[in-house]
Amino acid sequence: MLLSLLLVAVITAGGSAVTYLIERDEPFLWRAAAGCVIGSGIFGTIAFLLSMAGGLTPITAVATLVVSMLPLAVFSR
Repeated sequence: MLLSLLLVAVITAGGSAVTYLIERDEPFLWRAAAGCVIGSGIFGTIAFLLSMAGGLTPITAVATLVVSMLPLAVFSR
């Protein structure tokens, strides 16, 4: 249970970073809600594509998580 909550939190953080590219002046709750939807969409799409190419393995799951976290690079500037 704790692992799945951590996974959802990481996916939401990645999706929330994407919302900064869309809107500048929105409250945190809006960013968290939109980030969860956007992050889940990114995670699901990338997981599907990588699983089609290489099978559903722990390596593809970790690679998908890394790709889902790439939008966090927005915060580096």
